[in-house]
Amino acid sequence: MKAYAEYRGGNCLSKLYVNAHKPLDFVCRLGHLFPLNANKIRTEETWCRLCSHKETADKLRGSLGEMQALAEDRGGKCLSDIYLNARTELVWQCAKGHPPWTATPDSIKNRESWCPHCQININEEKCRFILQTFTGKSFPKNRQVFNQLYEMDGYNDELKIGFEYHGRQHYEYIKHWHANKSDLELRKETDKIKESLCIENGIKLIIIPYFVNSEKEKIALIQRELLKYGIKLITNTINMEDFRFNDQMLERYAKIAESNGGNCLSNIFEDAHTPLEWECINGHCFSMSPTNIQSGRWCPYCKIGTVRGPYKPLSQHNLELAAEWHPTKNGIQSPDNFLVTSAETVWWLGKCGHEWAEEIKARHYGKKCPKCNFRNVTNEKSLAIKAPQLAQEWHPYKNGVLTPYGVTPGMRKKVWWKCLECGNEWDDYLFNRSDVPARKGRGCRKCRDKKKQDLKNTKS
Repeated sequence: MKAYAEYRGGNCLSKLYVNAHKPLDFVCRLGHLFPLNANKIRTEETWCRLCSHKETADKLRGSLGEMQALAEDRGGKCLSDIYLNARTELVWQCAKGHPPWTATPDSIKNRESWCPHCQININEEKCRFILQTFTGKSFPKNRQVFNQLYEMDGYNDELKIGFEYHGRQHYEYIKHWHANKSDLELRKETDKIKESLCIENGIKLIIIPYFVNSEKEKIALIQRELLKYGIKLITNTINMEDFRFNDQMLERYAKIAESNGGNCLSNIFEDAHTPLEWECINGHCFSMSPTNIQSGRWCPYCKIGTVRGPYKPLSQHNLELAAEWHPTKNGIQSPDNFLVTSAETVWWLGKCGHEWAEEIKARHYGKKCPKCNFRNVTNEKSLAIKAPQLAQEWHPYKNGVLTPYGVTPGMRKKVWWKCLECGNEWDDYLFNRSDVPARKGRGCRKCRDKKKQDLKNTKS
């Protein structure tokens, strides 16, 4: 035992050896005292636990250089300058130029997590690929089905089937996706509205939650839902290698873009004729099919020589709006990279000092700071004037100093209501209770349930 202790740089302090199971006292080269039996040393070559824990911690701890190398391996960057430990979040940037996000070194290194935007797109596109393979039909994104109010991840009008991939941010608060916890409630409310609209319009909606994690589970769930809705499948097997082939094609066209001094901004390759998003060396963003890119075509704006009209980037077309571009929250993206008609959601910093996220085209067409709009509600646009009948259900005291004259019918604000018929009290968003083109305003749930029960009793 003494020879082994010396071999490990320490000493055996015990004077008497009893048997292989009786602990002896040892000291390691760093002065740690610990008991250990001979059996452990012979069979497991065990030594000082404190030193062992430190070595493990050093391995897990990592360094800023290691994190930067990991990010570079994935085509991205680690933007942080200081590294504390494996559980303190750092700032990261992916190769696609998505807004920076925060994640712990441990999740990047040991759980292989990466850009949440890329991850959502990949899972959504996997679901689209599975649906299209099972049915032989196309499932593009769609806003028309909800009268432009909301977007469905994929929809086929012939089959009257839509799908929604719900990432973790649909179920729990995530700092990257939600400005505050009320944003999570708003997202959940929006999901419920989409489901209700699908029922009203006779659309069969398939929801794939993030915890249906593996490709096998996704295939099984989608197949089960299609059969439940009576959809005839053209195949019973899905080869996900075909999906990965599409990724290889995307890499191929990305290299062509790089050879032209530009970038491919799209995350998904569908086929050679479906346009992808591109960016040239001069910062112009444009759509063009892979076939045209392969044949040698490139930036139409550079070809013309001058960028005119609506094809000017935001920085040239709307100088006042470009001045409100958030200086830090949009990563490497700038007003030079987007047209004024872009549906991309970005961060803004208003003259008022408020920060918020909004689509570029919505801002170009006149949408202002939501916080200031709330302050500047005029009597003519207020709930009290626009929807006086609904205003009668405004709770008399639970909304504090806020009155029906201080809000508008379509506002995304949750307030308290009191039913005139049954006296039920509940809180709900103004836009849920107001009549909009896509649906009728939501009423008192208690009264609605009572009417349903009365109708059921009448029929029976």
